[in-house]
Formats: sequence, structure tokens, C-alpha cells
Amino acid sequence: MVGNRPSSRTGKVASPSQRDPQRYLHGLVKALRLEGLPITPDIAALSRSKPFIRQDPADRLIAATPIVNRSSFITADEKLRALPRLRAIW
Repeated sequence: MVGNRPSSRTGKVASPSQRDPQRYLHGLVKALRLEGLPITPDIAALSRSKPFIRQDPADRLIAATPIVNRSSFITADEKLRALPRLRAIW
């Protein structure tokens, strides 16, 4: 199995849970040409600020990341889209 292509032996696509998660995620990041961003002190501090207080802790970090990095964010979550300074493009 390479990526999510079927194995020539079985014709089945392996789900991520059937593979080594770290290897799967590294392959996905490489295939989609994504960049992982670290959680910096600025991101952590922003995620604890007033506009983020009622959000899920993981959502706070996720939403604070594009704000600090001055990048766009893709989400269907209306609560996150309503956060000030978050530039959601979808």
C-alpha cells in the first residue's frame, strides 16, 4: 500500500487506523505539501485570551495559530469563524 492506493494483492485501501499513525501523517503532509507549525508561546498566550475563553482548548490553539502566523484558515465551524482577527476563507 502506497498512500491510500489499493494494494495490488488485496485491492483494498488501508485506513489510517490500520497503519502506523506517524508514518501515515508524515506521508499525508508530504503528499499535500503541507507545513506543520509549532505551538509557540505567542500562540499559547493568544489561545488563552478573552475571545477564545469559551472554545474547546484544541480549537483555541488551532484558531490562534493562523492569527499569529498571519495566514488564512479553512473551517466550517461558525464559532471559530466568528473569532476576531481570524481570516477564514471557507
